[in-house]
Amino acid sequence: MTAIAPCSSRMASTSLQTRKGNDLLHFFPEIAADLRKLPDSATGGELVMLNAEGKPEFHQLRGHCAIRDPGRLAIAAATKPAAVFAFDLLRLNGAVAIEA
Repeated sequence: MTAIAPCSSRMASTSLQTRKGNDLLHFFPEIAADLRKLPDSATGGELVMLNAEGKPEFHQLRGHCAIRDPGRLAIAAATKPAAVFAFDLLRLNGAVAIEA
């Protein structure tokens, strides 16, 4: 699933947005913790879950996003974490980092 991760320390806002603009960050607390450590930036990439061989299994994302209970989300984050494979730095410290 393609995602954009805008992070802003100035406004204390971080999100994990799909192409359609849906914010999925609350479903992935393991990613939220790491994104909040980044400087003011926007990164483009793929949200994935890996199998035992380290290969992406995108269909697992749907099941992860179906979890509504915070306790179960925490368990899922610890036992089967998702990852963002970042490939574009779109903005850094308020400046555009890549032209369309």
